[in-house]
Amino acid sequence: VVYGAAQGMLSEIRVAVFFDTNDTILGIVADCSQETPGLGTMAGEEDFTSQFAGVTSADGVDTITGATISSTAVKDAVNQAISNLQTVKEAG
Repeated sequence: VVYGAAQGMLSEIRVAVFFDTNDTILGIVADCSQETPGLGTMAGEEDFTSQFAGVTSADGVDTITGATISSTAVKDAVNQAISNLQTVKEAG
C-alpha cells in the first residue's frame, strides 16, 4: 500500500493505492468525505475508483462531470502514490 494526497475542491483528498508485484494498480481507496455531498464525494465511490484497477498511471482515467476538481485530485493523488512507489523502490 502506498499513499498519496492532493487538494480537492473543499479538502485534501487522501488515497491508498494497492499495487501488485508488477506495479499495476489492484485498487484504490479515496477519502473524499469532506468534498461537496453528492458531487465531489462521488470521486471516492466505487463507480469512480474501480477505473484505476489494472492501470499503471491515472492519466487515462476519466474525471466525473460535475466533480472535475475532486476527481482530478484523486487522479493526482494516485499519480503521486505511483511516484512515491518508485521513490521507495529506488531507495532499496
